[in-house]
Amino acid sequence: DFATGLFKKDGKIDQAEFMALELLRLGKVEMGTLELIKREFERLDADNDGALSAKEVKMSKGVAPAKKEA
Repeated sequence: DFATGLFKKDGKIDQAEFMALELLRLGKVEMGTLELIKREFERLDADNDGALSAKEVKMSKGVAPAKKEA
């Protein structure tokens, strides 16, 4: 499988994975580019929950998250 290691190992393809596979199939993106994007996502996902919070995204831009007002 050409996408081994790129996607989750849950036996299912979610929408994001399907889009990546189609972009590969159509020749719109290279595997190396998807691997770089995946590594960047993993770097930004500070709490390793598989999703990026607004705080994680803001931190990636070098912007401190807004403080909640009491």
